[in-house]
Amino acid sequence: MLKKTCMIFLIAGFSFACSKDSPQQQLAGKTVNTTAQSVKKNSVFITNKVGYIYEESFTRVNESEFQTFIINQLEIQNETVTFEDFTLTNVSGNTYAVKTKLLYNGTHTSFNHILNYDDTEDHYAMGGGSCSCTSSDCSQSGCEASSSSASDCSCSSCSGDCTKTHTIGSIAPPMFEE
Repeated sequence: MLKKTCMIFLIAGFSFACSKDSPQQQLAGKTVNTTAQSVKKNSVFITNKVGYIYEESFTRVNESEFQTFIINQLEIQNETVTFEDFTLTNVSGNTYAVKTKLLYNGTHTSFNHILNYDDTEDHYAMGGGSCSCTSSDCSQSGCEASSSSASDCSCSSCSGDCTKTHTIGSIAPPMFEE
């Protein structure tokens, strides 16, 4: 009886493992791979109110919308994009950065965007500063984006080429649309 029960659990487990869907979604003609970790219950976008202020109103965004924002910000066209987990880091005072890494077209990009924490409203509003560092040579270390404010962007050293992209501008709803 024990042997039969174990066999049933093994078959059920095998069927579940083989039937899992690929963690992909389509965004504006681009395939976005997300890991199981990117939809964890402790995701930055679930445990914190992250969004933007437009016409004096705060609009909360989810992880998928933020991925679309990054794809639009970096002007990635017709590529499969794989995102790592997002992290939220305190830069100084009420200034935070949401960070991630992404892989597309054989390049690795370290991306961060400055957020301003409003302790009265308990939300993180996107500032107008994004910083990204892209390299095909430094996949394991180096070429990491960092910012201390919306006007600051730097990349850590790398043994190969590392391209910095610094964007400052207003945040508006179309930036989150496919």
